Amino acid sequence: MMIGKAKKLFNRPQAAVDFMIEPGRELVLKKARQLLAPQEFANVISILDSYEGLARERVQLAALKLSDGNLDELRNEIENAKQDFRDALAWAESPNAMKAPTWKLDEKTVREIRAKDEQQYLEWLNG
Repeated sequence: MMIGKAKKLFNRPQAAVDFMIEPGRELVLKKARQLLAPQEFANVISILDSYEGLARERVQLAALKLSDGNLDELRNEIENAKQDFRDALAWAESPNAMKAPTWKLDEKTVREIRAKDEQQYLEWLNG
């Protein structure tokens, strides 16, 4: 399954955003069904598919996570991703690192923050 593949990719060297997941359409559809009302599914897919940039499925997952089931927020996240998709990825996958001044922290603390971010994201993906 995709999650197992994602977990293996986490063993890569540290980067600004650690989670270099290459999810498939199946995972995007699964998370969309979990988060948004069934009667909105066609609309949700239309919104998600309006993003055609880099890392498409990964950005779609980020938008779903950040929207927390709110259709208007999903639209907003997708529109923002069209301007700069990296923000959506960073805030969805590494929220603790985004809030902390990691450039000022010692290496151990940064590793702990990144581990916490990895855990929360994998839990969300598996949820």
